[in-house]
Amino acid sequence: MPKALGAPAQVFALALSDSIQLCVRGSVYAEYEEVLRRSCLERGEEVITGALDTIREKGSWVRPSQRVNVCSDSDDNMFL
Repeated sequence: MPKALGAPAQVFALALSDSIQLCVRGSVYAEYEEVLRRSCLERGEEVITGALDTIREKGSWVRPSQRVNVCSDSDDNMFL
């Protein structure tokens, strides 16, 4: 995996290669969409749509049965 990729991109690449399982729920998907659409990241609509389509297709949609509160930034707990 190229070192030029940041940690989030590396995790996405692992999910695409089926090395890890991508688990998604509605709030996580919404966060991904919001981040991908940030104007400061200068991503084209085709890239954004492609990434979101891939997340929808490759992700295992889950409904967590427990909440965790272990991250220093409480907004990040939804990813666990």
